[in-house]
Amino acid sequence: MPPEWFEKQKFLAGPGTVWSVGVTVFNIVCDSFPFNVFTSRKMRHVEFPEELRLSPEFQDFIRCCFTFRPEDRPTLEQLQHHPWLHQTC
Repeated sequence: MPPEWFEKQKFLAGPGTVWSVGVTVFNIVCDSFPFNVFTSRKMRHVEFPEELRLSPEFQDFIRCCFTFRPEDRPTLEQLQHHPWLHQTC
């Protein structure tokens, strides 16, 4: 669930979906979840497993998905133009 759900019990479909994309992609690539504590304070910063040596583009993609304020989060359409997707697909 995105942080806005925990703060205001509010779910916006578009930004919430982008957050979910970030969680799903992070889980597939890192074989773990991005957050082990679900508080808005902890969800402001994602840590990447150092041993995986993840590309800066991947890290930026995930950080975009995890933009804390839903109104600042990219849309799915914007996200599909991210460089990480174009170098990977």
